[in-house]
Amino acid sequence: MIQNYDLVVIGSGTAAQVASSRVRAAGWSVAVIDHLPFGGTCALRGCDSTKVLISGVDAVDMARRMRGRGITGEAAISWPDLIAFKRTFTDPVPANHERRYAERGIDVFHGTARFTAPSTIEVPSVAFTLPPIASVGLGEAQALATGLRFRVNRQKVSNWYTARRVAETVYGYKTLVEGDSGRILGAHLVGPHADVVINLFALAIRNGLTAEQIKQTIFAYPTGASDIGYMLHRLKGELYRDPGIGHHLPKLRGVENRDNAD
Repeated sequence: MIQNYDLVVIGSGTAAQVASSRVRAAGWSVAVIDHLPFGGTCALRGCDSTKVLISGVDAVDMARRMRGRGITGEAAISWPDLIAFKRTFTDPVPANHERRYAERGIDVFHGTARFTAPSTIEVPSVAFTLPPIASVGLGEAQALATGLRFRVNRQKVSNWYTARRVAETVYGYKTLVEGDSGRILGAHLVGPHADVVINLFALAIRNGLTAEQIKQTIFAYPTGASDIGYMLHRLKGELYRDPGIGHHLPKLRGVENRDNAD
């Protein structure tokens, strides 16, 4: 029996939940199809579960970095316990998602479907490495391809308080600002709290804020956010293209060093 819907969503992640709920509230008939447990990659296999696992590793890593700086003893990972803790987050997700769809009058189907007219959206990104690395907006090559005139600032700043406080040797950034308007075009970070600070850059880019507006904002100190003004502070001088930009990110522990300029 063929059922017709105003909207059929393939996949059951966060985007599916938001889109299906909004159009259902507008009176559309909606179905959601997924061949995997409901909840999507982020809630079950990606963002959330990865962040829980990296929290355990981060605790051990910090204890080792702080040894001799007020911390003694040996920390270690208990993998079965860490996995059990992770499952307290992921196990309830599928049933909760299906219940919410049912409450909103959205039909759910378990199976494989094909989307005949795909669309893709490039969104901001974070990798939960140690330390985290994050990027939003344009890289240098992308900015050049658009014909924009812009300034680039990049620096290794492991001597800043944010890194020194946790004995982290990897901390660096690159920011791109449009030459004429001062709009922030892109930010690329590696180091403590990069996964949090990148959201402030994303907000600035989305709303067309300028570097000067961000520098005039007072952020709580000392926090990762309080470094943002300094990341934009040195954007002075002539517009230029440095062919070496993008090849100066420090090596991440346990992660292949990659050019994050593009």
